[in-house]
Amino acid sequence: MGGRSHGGRNTNGDTSGESKTNAEKRPEIPDPNGFEQISYRLSLIQEELKLEPGQLGAWLSFASKVRSYAADLAREKSNVSANAFQAIGLQHIEQALDTARNRLTALEDIESSTKSLYFALKPEQKILLDKRIPTIVAPRSAPPGTIPPPPSAVDRR
Repeated sequence: MGGRSHGGRNTNGDTSGESKTNAEKRPEIPDPNGFEQISYRLSLIQEELKLEPGQLGAWLSFASKVRSYAADLAREKSNVSANAFQAIGLQHIEQALDTARNRLTALEDIESSTKSLYFALKPEQKILLDKRIPTIVAPRSAPPGTIPPPPSAVDRR
C-alpha cells in the first residue's frame, strides 16, 4: 500500500493533507544566464582580474552595463510568461522589434564600456577578460549535436 496512489488520497507520507506535485518537490534550478548567475560571474571575473585602483572606474561602468542588460533580460523573460499570447498580429511584431532595439542599445552600451575597460587593462588581464566575456554577455547556445559545459564548470576553480 505505502507510496501508491489510491483514488486521490495523499500517500506521499505528508500528513498535512496537502499533496505535493513533482514540480513542488524538486529544488528550483537557477537560470545559468539569469541575473544572479551573471552577477556572480562578474564578481569572479573582478577577483581574477586583480584590478588596480586606476582600472576600477572602467570596471564598474562595464559591470553596471552588464548587470543592467541581465536585469532587462530577466524582466523580459518574466513579462513574456506573464503576457504570453496577448499581443496579436502587428502588435506582436512591434513588441518584438522594440525588444530587439532595446537589446541592441544595451549591447552597444556594453561594447562602449568594454572598449574603455580594455584600454585600462594590462595585456594579461585582457586575455582573461577575452575568455570570460562570452560567459556573461549574450551567451550563445552550443551548435547542434554538441553539449556545452555546465555553467558551474566555468564558475568554479
